[in-house]
Amino acid sequence: MNANVKYSSVWLACLVGASTTAQTYRVTDLGLLGRPEMGLNNRSQVTGTSTNNQAFRWDSGIATSLGTLGPTSFGRGINDAGDVVGYSYNGYSMRAVKFTGATPIDMGALPSSFGSYAVAMNNSGQAVGLTYTGMSFPYVATIWQEGTVTNLGTLAGGWSTAWGINTSGSIVGTSDNRAFIYTPAAGMRSLPDPPECIGSQAEAISDSSVIVGSTGATNFVSAIHAAAWRQGMGIDLGLLRPPTNFVSSYAHGVNFSEVIVGESDTLIGVHAFIFTFTNGMRDLNDFIPSSSGWVLTSATAINDSGQILGMGNYQGQQRAYLLTPKPQFTLLLAQGKLAFTLSGLAIQCRYTIEASHDLHTWSELRSFTATQTQTNWLDYPNSPEQRGYYRVHF
Repeated sequence: MNANVKYSSVWLACLVGASTTAQTYRVTDLGLLGRPEMGLNNRSQVTGTSTNNQAFRWDSGIATSLGTLGPTSFGRGINDAGDVVGYSYNGYSMRAVKFTGATPIDMGALPSSFGSYAVAMNNSGQAVGLTYTGMSFPYVATIWQEGTVTNLGTLAGGWSTAWGINTSGSIVGTSDNRAFIYTPAAGMRSLPDPPECIGSQAEAISDSSVIVGSTGATNFVSAIHAAAWRQGMGIDLGLLRPPTNFVSSYAHGVNFSEVIVGESDTLIGVHAFIFTFTNGMRDLNDFIPSSSGWVLTSATAINDSGQILGMGNYQGQQRAYLLTPKPQFTLLLAQGKLAFTLSGLAIQCRYTIEASHDLHTWSELRSFTATQTQTNWLDYPNSPEQRGYYRVHF
C-alpha cells in the first residue's frame, strides 16, 4: 500500500505543517486461523489456532506451530515478548499452558479441578483465565503468576471467569452475570451497568484502564449492546443500525488511546466496527479499499499502534485478517530542507520511503523497520522538481 504526498515550492509554502487526515488500513490475509479467538500484541505478532487445532504464533508473515501436550492446543493471548498462553488437551483434560519455545509448559490448575484455560497475559507474565471445577458452579476466575495458581473468587458465590489483564495487573471478567474488575488491593468489584441496561460482561482492559465488553439492553427492542467502562461509569456504545428485534453489538478490544473494536448487526449482516468517544461507532469496512474483496465481520483485538485483528469473508471463505493503519505524513519546508514526520507506524512493520518527479519512476530514500510509532528525518533535494512526489510503501 502506498501513501503519496506531492509538493512544489509554491504549494508547500502554503501548506506548512499539513498532513494526510483520512485513516485507511492495509489488509493482511492471515487465512490460516480456524477459530475466532485470537491474540495480538504491540509488536504486530498474532496468536491463534490453525484449522487442525494447533496453536501458532504469526510474525512478519511466518506462522510457527507452538506444539501440544497431546492431540490439540489453542493459542489465546500474546504479550510483547512474544510469549503465548492458551490451553492444550493432554489426553485426559484441558490444561492452561504457556508457549515460549517448542514445547508448551503446563501451568497447572486449582486443586481438585477438572481442567484449566488461560486466555490473556500481560508483559509481566501474569496470565488469567478460568479453572473448571466440575461443581454446581463450574468455572472460577484464575490467575497464574510466578508458578502459583490463585482463585480470584466470585461476586455472589456462584461462578466467575477472567478474560483480560493489563500491564498494571488489573483483571476484568464476568461473575454471576456481572462484569467485574479485580485488583490485588481491592479484590473483585462489580462494574456498574450502563443506564437502561442490566447484566454485563467485561472482556478486555487497556493500559489506560478503559474496559470493554457487552451489556443487556432493557428496551425490549434490541438484545446485547457493546459496552465500555470509563472513569468508573458504564457506557452503552450502541449499534451500527437502528434498533430492531434481536439487533446486537459486542466490544472485544481496546487500546491505550481508547479506540474500541468489535462487531454489530447492520442491514446487510454482521460487520466489524471501530469506536472512538469522539466519532462514535463506525463500520470498519468503510476504512479499507472497496476493491479489497473483504467483508470484515468481526474485530477481536486492537494494539497500541492501531492494528486490528479479526475475522471476515474473503473470496467466499471465512478468514482472519490484520489491519495496519496507513501512516500519516507531516511536512515542513524551511531553508531548503524538507522535514518529514511519519506517524502512526506499526511496531516491527517494514516501511520504505520513495520519491519521484513524475509518478512513474521512483527512487528509494529510506527503508526501515519501525521500532517506534513515529519517525523524523530530513531530505535535501537540489530543487522541488528533483522530487515532486513522496510515498510510503508498507
